[in-house]
Amino acid sequence: MGKTCGAVYIATGAQYVDEAMGSIRSLKEETSDINITLHTNDKGLVGKNEVRLLDSINTIESYEGHYGDSIITPNLLPYDKNLVLDTDTYVSGDITPVFSLLSEFDIAAAHNPGSRVSRDIGGNVARDVPNAFPLYNTGVVGLKRCQSVYDFLDNWETKYDELMNRSDSRLNQPAFREALYESNLRIATLPSEYNCRIRYRGSVGFLTSDVKIIHGRHPVGISNLERKLNKDSGMRVFTTKRYPLQLINRSPGLIFYLRSIMKEMRTNRFSSYSFIGRFRDSIKKRGTLETIEKTTRDLLD
Repeated sequence: MGKTCGAVYIATGAQYVDEAMGSIRSLKEETSDINITLHTNDKGLVGKNEVRLLDSINTIESYEGHYGDSIITPNLLPYDKNLVLDTDTYVSGDITPVFSLLSEFDIAAAHNPGSRVSRDIGGNVARDVPNAFPLYNTGVVGLKRCQSVYDFLDNWETKYDELMNRSDSRLNQPAFREALYESNLRIATLPSEYNCRIRYRGSVGFLTSDVKIIHGRHPVGISNLERKLNKDSGMRVFTTKRYPLQLINRSPGLIFYLRSIMKEMRTNRFSSYSFIGRFRDSIKKRGTLETIEKTTRDLLD
């Protein structure tokens, strides 16, 4: 991979530097030739063997110890196309398509799963932003290096300082949303597979293909969730109702299946999309035995 693309991490303090290095190792396993820059308050926190994983390490002169430290400023973007990752991420697939997006768009980010809007989050009230405009998660953000992005990042920092003066909250995403709404950036919305958000105190989410980036914290460690999340590759919901994670696929449950058939029989509606209609079509196409076997597999899956 050329020097025009790369991943960027911001980590202050030993705990977050160590966490960042875990994410970096997972990224290198998936894309060995990717360029990586780490911004930190103490270069000495990075071990000698780990330095070799990095393209460069830069020193952050000051930090406050809250979410404001992770606000991205123009000087933190070393590449033409940057993928900025939180320290609590685990890369489990190919992330290079994000760089391809940045050939056509200025910024790429996924919707924040916890809140679609931020009218009132911890006292942060977004001014003049319609409820229909989403709240994006700032833990995985693709950014093109250009003046319009620089202007947006400067405004994000300004909005954050303003919101801190109006609220006790230190969350940076409401300010991000407000600044993004006021910008003229071309926004690419990433699917949840590129920012699969896992919250330590409970999660639910929707996936349709293999997860590329897991983001968050979990009692068993997010690196141990990849196999569970990618057990199925079709439409599915994950939840923490069971430990460590429950995956629910699109196949109907037995009760739903039986009650649907009973309803169809009472109404004599056997269209091609009904269960009875599909069952008949499958028998014609596959035969009785294969149809029964497939139906059983679907119900037991």
